[in-house]
Amino acid sequence: NDRAIAETVKGARVGQGFLKEVTGDIVKAGNWVFYTTPITKFPVLQKIHKTVMERVVTPIGKLSIRKATLEINPTKMVNGIAPNFVHSLDATLLAMTVLKLKEDGCTNFHLIHDSYGVPVNQVHNLNLRVRQAFKELFEDKPLERWVKQVHPEYEKQAEDVMINTLDLEDVINSGYIFS
Repeated sequence: NDRAIAETVKGARVGQGFLKEVTGDIVKAGNWVFYTTPITKFPVLQKIHKTVMERVVTPIGKLSIRKATLEINPTKMVNGIAPNFVHSLDATLLAMTVLKLKEDGCTNFHLIHDSYGVPVNQVHNLNLRVRQAFKELFEDKPLERWVKQVHPEYEKQAEDVMINTLDLEDVINSGYIFS
């Protein structure tokens, strides 16, 4: 999967590298990552601490308990930022889509992470509204917003690494939006 993604969605690998670079710089300064998502302004905090293992002997056996320390775990911070950033955008897209559907009178939803369900008479509307929400979300340039919030003085900016090959109008007219 990793190789196929790297070949098919080249910008994903570039974006992932950029997120990791910026986060690495933040962690080197002893900080963690905090930002709000585009449009919905949902607060996101990534603060992953190092842990220590404590072993406890009980009447029923030995237990190993991991306890967080006050020290930030740089490896987990850097490796976790790309999936966490993408998940925050997934959540934003879902919220935006539901709000648009609600405006249209849809009141029944079956939602799990990035799986969207509505009554059959709302499927056409869901297809339209999720595309509109996607376009609106990415017109807001979420990667650019993110770096300005978490590390405004970083030497590279998001536009320096963007490939810019996605035409958002193509998304509106696409046959499929999710795989």
